[in-house]
Amino acid sequence: MRAERAAIRKDALDYLAAHLQKKSDGVVSLEKTAQLLDERCSDCFFVTVRDENEVTGAMIAEEESFHVRYLASDTEEGASAMLEYLKEEAQRMNFARLTASGDACRHEVLEQAGFIRMPEENSFECFLQNGMLKKTVTVIVDRPYGSLHPHIPDLECPYNFGYVRGSMQDDGEFQDAYVIGPSQPVDEFTGIVSGIVYRKGLNRSRWIVTAAPASLSRENIVQLIGPEEQYYETKIEWAN
Repeated sequence: MRAERAAIRKDALDYLAAHLQKKSDGVVSLEKTAQLLDERCSDCFFVTVRDENEVTGAMIAEEESFHVRYLASDTEEGASAMLEYLKEEAQRMNFARLTASGDACRHEVLEQAGFIRMPEENSFECFLQNGMLKKTVTVIVDRPYGSLHPHIPDLECPYNFGYVRGSMQDDGEFQDAYVIGPSQPVDEFTGIVSGIVYRKGLNRSRWIVTAAPASLSRENIVQLIGPEEQYYETKIEWAN
């Protein structure tokens, strides 16, 4: 079963409108439901799955963030196919994470696709880069150890910082990375991805690259990057 971005928006709208109308016991007409969906989702795109020529599932995702607003499918296989398609597209765009409304579909469907419940919120998130943990990468340093931070006054960086070689994605952006360990400026550094810093509300992440094994504890690493990360609500995924 193959999922794809809907080439004909009306096909997805008609399928979702019929699904929502059933849930509302037909209180609102099919045409009105489709119209309301179209108006409220002007900033979204649709993903569909088909059985031959018939739409058997559709999903609404926001154009800029890929946030999943709603998903309906005749089968769990179809729902999984659409979520996997969205994850692949997000990774191609160098997104670090995806989010989904807790009202998008049954929570079990999201959990099976790797989404986890966000504490105290009716939403889910999926970390897309955890597969890079423990991988060996090379960082090209453009902000060396001991240099002043370009945006935070009087912050002397206690680490090297740069981008991962060969990481440019379709949007032209590179993957940012902290180099933790060397206590002097370096031009480049090859090490392993020991952690990934995810910032809430942002699609980008920062990798923590260290020697293998890391010479500093997780607590020490957090203290080093804390002055820069304190302005964000962050979650760090660590290599085991």
